Amino acid sequence: MNIENYSTRKSNHSTTGEDRREKTAQSSRSFQRSSGVCGDSMLGRGNRERREVCLRGTSVPTEGTTLETKEAFAAQAEGGALHSSAEAPVMGVERRRGSWTNMLGAEQERNDVPKKEVTFTSWELNKELWSAEQQKLQQAETKPKAKPMTKVRKLQRALYRQAKKNPKWRAWTLYGNVCSRAILEEALRKVIANGGAPGVDGMTVEELRYDEGKRELMLKQLEEDLRSKTYQPQPIRRVYIPKADGKGKQRALGIPTLVDRVVQTAVMMLLGPIFEADFHENSYAYRPKRGAHQAMQAVSKAILSGRSEILDADLSNYFDTIPHSELLSLIAKRVCDGSILKLIKGWLKAPIVEED
Repeated sequence: MNIENYSTRKSNHSTTGEDRREKTAQSSRSFQRSSGVCGDSMLGRGNRERREVCLRGTSVPTEGTTLETKEAFAAQAEGGALHSSAEAPVMGVERRRGSWTNMLGAEQERNDVPKKEVTFTSWELNKELWSAEQQKLQQAETKPKAKPMTKVRKLQRALYRQAKKNPKWRAWTLYGNVCSRAILEEALRKVIANGGAPGVDGMTVEELRYDEGKRELMLKQLEEDLRSKTYQPQPIRRVYIPKADGKGKQRALGIPTLVDRVVQTAVMMLLGPIFEADFHENSYAYRPKRGAHQAMQAVSKAILSGRSEILDADLSNYFDTIPHSELLSLIAKRVCDGSILKLIKGWLKAPIVEED
């Protein structure tokens, strides 16, 4: 009786173990087919990994063991047992996302990142940096701001852009701008800054420079004469100066009166931007912000680029022999204002007074 019961209990125990192994294998296979991780599967997987990986003996794999586990057992038999699940990928055991091993690996990677050293600067250094920054701000505040563009400058830019945009464009309302007070004041300022000898009337630049009342009276009278078209050019005083070639020759200069110079400068302020759009880029004479120095730089650049020939030419007495009719016809290609053309023709025909 006891023997039967014992055998019966033994068979029941063995049967229960086989059932348990079969259920474990089924749960392992269902776990491998699943894509997520839950609490029960984590527990079952942990038991399975410890059973399959951390064994110390050479037990034969169970029936539901995967191929990777068999390879791990073969490696265990040859080289020893595995001691952690982190070594499993080396032997071919799969490591899934979200497992405890991956968490440990991520934590280890975060710990392996070198930490930045925190340095503290002294109070003196911070004070110097702050003082330098404040000094820059003060300099930016005290720096003179660019002056706003005047009406005269806006008009000049508009004329230049229009002439540059359309080579056949002709200006036809310039005389009204010449009569404006802003243009005449700017022209007078330029004449005083340029200086020069007096004309036939004897009025000097210094008289206008230091006498504001005289400047105001001259501008008022000149504006009235221009608007009423009663302005008449005065004769030109001719003087001779020695030429710079050192050969003893003299150059003739015509000196207009200060009133004529103001009107001529006013007309030039309006015609200059128009014809500036037509000049060649290699022309440097009588142009704004250009001169002999820029011409020499252009020559030097040409020589360095490989050119070796320079042509030096000069026209003898060019200003005394300019054909007036052809000059006026060229100006008329850009200006069709008859009053402006009449002013230019009057200056060309003005009589010349020779000194004894």
